[in-house]
Amino acid sequence: ANWYDNVEGLIIEDNYVEIEAGDYNRQLVVYAYYRDGAPKQIDASKLDFAIDPAIGLTVSESGLIEGTASAGTGIVTVSAKEKPELKASATIICA
Repeated sequence: ANWYDNVEGLIIEDNYVEIEAGDYNRQLVVYAYYRDGAPKQIDASKLDFAIDPAIGLTVSESGLIEGTASAGTGIVTVSAKEKPELKASATIICA
């Protein structure tokens, strides 16, 4: 069995964040939710991360978002490495 068997989808904790321009540092926490059970936190090594547009921020392979944020909206996307159709997104709005 694989961790993604029977997974309905992924959830990013705090998937909508409003921030002020300036230095920013946040670790993403991602859960899988299952048809027949409670959500389970998924290790970042099993996931791919991206942010578009970057608004001055980057997201590492470990799910750490950091940088100096500038005004705009960035969408962070997370997908399962072994099952890319399992995705979730989070919105970061910088004023």
